[in-house]
Amino acid sequence: VVLDAPGYHDDRSGHLLTGDPGRLLDEVLTLAGRTRDQVYVTSVVKCRPPSGRAPFPDEIESCEGWLFRELALVEPRIVVTLGSLALRLVTGRQDKVRDVHGTMLHTQAQGRDIVVWPLYHPAAAAQIPQLADELRTDARALGRRPRGAASVVRPFDIDTAPAGAPD
Repeated sequence: VVLDAPGYHDDRSGHLLTGDPGRLLDEVLTLAGRTRDQVYVTSVVKCRPPSGRAPFPDEIESCEGWLFRELALVEPRIVVTLGSLALRLVTGRQDKVRDVHGTMLHTQAQGRDIVVWPLYHPAAAAQIPQLADELRTDARALGRRPRGAASVVRPFDIDTAPAGAPD
């Protein structure tokens, strides 16, 4: 699971998706047939931008190597993105979450095929009931995805992690 950036309480606690958004993520994972301890949760930028603003391009650039290194090490079968920034960085496309949420996208990152399942961010869904309903529907669909859906995924090659990735 990749989200855009830590929230205020996330940054202070050192745990991603705490509070109401965290409870909603736990519910979403249950609907998809998983628990939080079965998934890896990370973020595009590693600290909360001041005042909760959207991360600046240089902040994204300085952290993206870490994200792709994490993905290389974890080798996820499916990358679930929460929010627009995560969706755009992982896929390299300019899709809007509202247009592609709950669908399986096939893309390439670091020369490898990956499956991406975009979802609304639980923080937004916690505040907008209609988004929460769509998020739950999308999570159920993720849990029912065809068994072979993730078979096209090959692990990232650790040696080809992007510049700036940690050693």
